[in-house]
Amino acid sequence: MLQSYWFALAVFAAGSTYLWAFRSDRLVLTTAFSASAWAVLALSGGSVTRKVVDGGSTVTVEAPTGDALQLFVAGLALLSLLAHVLVQIGGYPPEQARSPDAAPKSGLGFDD
Repeated sequence: MLQSYWFALAVFAAGSTYLWAFRSDRLVLTTAFSASAWAVLALSGGSVTRKVVDGGSTVTVEAPTGDALQLFVAGLALLSLLAHVLVQIGGYPPEQARSPDAAPKSGLGFDD
């Protein structure tokens, strides 16, 4: 995979992870997209290449990504997959705490 495509997919994965983690928008779709994108990045991390112009000819060279980066991306893929499964079974997002307006005013359980 070309390095520029790899970076573009990483931006897409980060954006979809942001959407499910912080905005809670369209959770089923964004968790599935982010898990898939992170998984592709983790699996293709060892075969990233880039094109270099050398004396008028284009040469493809290997662009090392490092094992630590691949493990980090794999962890993000597993985290997104876990969030996707939790959305499916109703465990994510957590229930919101009761609003202060809904609680009794006296704190003793009596309505004032």
